[in-house]
Amino acid sequence: MRTIDNLVEQYMANGTFPCGEVLLARGSDILMHKAYGFMEGSDIALLKKGALFDLASLTKPLATAQLLVKLVREGKLDLDDLVRAHLPELMAARQHEMTIRQLALHQAGFPPDSPFAKKAESAEQAWREIHNIKLQYQPGTDVVYSCLGYLLLGQIIERVTRFPLDEAFDEMIAKPLGLKHTLFAPLSVARQLPTIVPTVPAIRPAGYIRGMVNDSTARVLGGKVGNAGLFSSAPELHKMALNLLENADPLIFENGNPNGLTPRTIGFEYNDQNQLGCSCGEHFAHGAVGHTGFTGTSLWIDPSSGLIVIALTNRVYLSYRDTIDSMRQFRAKLHTIAQKI
Repeated sequence: MRTIDNLVEQYMANGTFPCGEVLLARGSDILMHKAYGFMEGSDIALLKKGALFDLASLTKPLATAQLLVKLVREGKLDLDDLVRAHLPELMAARQHEMTIRQLALHQAGFPPDSPFAKKAESAEQAWREIHNIKLQYQPGTDVVYSCLGYLLLGQIIERVTRFPLDEAFDEMIAKPLGLKHTLFAPLSVARQLPTIVPTVPAIRPAGYIRGMVNDSTARVLGGKVGNAGLFSSAPELHKMALNLLENADPLIFENGNPNGLTPRTIGFEYNDQNQLGCSCGEHFAHGAVGHTGFTGTSLWIDPSSGLIVIALTNRVYLSYRDTIDSMRQFRAKLHTIAQKI
């Protein structure tokens, strides 16, 4: 495991992130679990195992996609439902034949994000911007990773369950799995939680943000939405990964996009070794699924071997944009090493 220690220490030293936590497991057998560095880049706040991280876009597979798949398996939702049936206020859904499946597989036609929603002065204004956004391409003809699609999926889940997204997640995912520290908006709960690792948004007036979602669109919308906002710890991510492996749902573990489009499953990247570009690098197992978060988080699962790789950092504490490439390099190297353990 010293190789991983050296890798993490190298990327902390070069300024990619101030602290990190790595958990490797093969099924329920934890191969290594270590915390590194100091949360605020100084020698004061030592990171300890089990701290809460802002998962950023890991919210998409772990909250939104899991809820979506559960509703489908319970017969409460059909992936081939037209989006307009659930969101009649969505202009693009009125103008185009667009399905829930296409939203979940990032092939619904939406751009990656809405700069106008990010800068909105209220949640109502932000939702208006999102509901009136124009498509970039015809649904089903391309794959463009889009936060907007998962924001809309979050709304659909809320309407089907008749619960706010955070409550639906708590009732349908967290409580059944015994998750105590995986939640939205941790600052709003009364119970005691582990230390929350700080992040720094680009628009910060000063200092750092701890316990408030880093993603600016999610923050404008209240922090409890389908694209970002979930907080969790490495041990509880391991629990969720184990549950996914045990259920082995093909919607989660099988590529749902047709030939010619970037492989993806419901919520996750799908590692097809014939196509480069996955965040796990080119040497990780074929058929593995995973996802990353902008704050510096990632989870990859290999269903064939049961290998689970969890890496949590607060990359954005040091730099919002400048460390993106070095973070990609770190992830690729980490998963190459993990594959050999």
